[in-house]
Amino acid sequence: MSSNKLRILRVISWMLFLGWAVVCVFLSQQDGVASDELSATTTRAFVRFTSIFGFYPQNAHALHAVIREFAHFFTHFVLAMFAGLAFVASFRKLKPALGWSSTVSTVAAIFDELSQFLSNGRGVELLDLGLNLLGVALGTLFIWFSIKIIRSISTSKSNRNT
Repeated sequence: MSSNKLRILRVISWMLFLGWAVVCVFLSQQDGVASDELSATTTRAFVRFTSIFGFYPQNAHALHAVIREFAHFFTHFVLAMFAGLAFVASFRKLKPALGWSSTVSTVAAIFDELSQFLSNGRGVELLDLGLNLLGVALGTLFIWFSIKIIRSISTSKSNRNT
């Protein structure tokens, strides 16, 4: 990869990571009412979307709870993926890059949950922390597998060309 392309990749990957980190902080610092309203709006949109296919959830309250918990997993899954991309683009060596990215993402996940203690109507929940950390672990694994596959494909292509 040329030097300019690598530099652009680094900048874009760090922008994605830092931008998503800001989204995570914004979501975790909402007060209880705003957070509940956001997940309720998401639940209504999900119900509208699934009704197109004839699926009508029987228990909207339970669905709302699942969506709230899934948000913890999803935000930290994406954060870990973007962190992995940024650190791999910067370090180029997979193991140290993913070590750093998973450490940073884990600290962010813990801080994210603990900081909710400071928001009105929110609190620290072990289930949420566990979902944050599961998102970090699976996001890191996803990046690791993806990079391994991409490198394997590019290596096999270069071997065929020689």
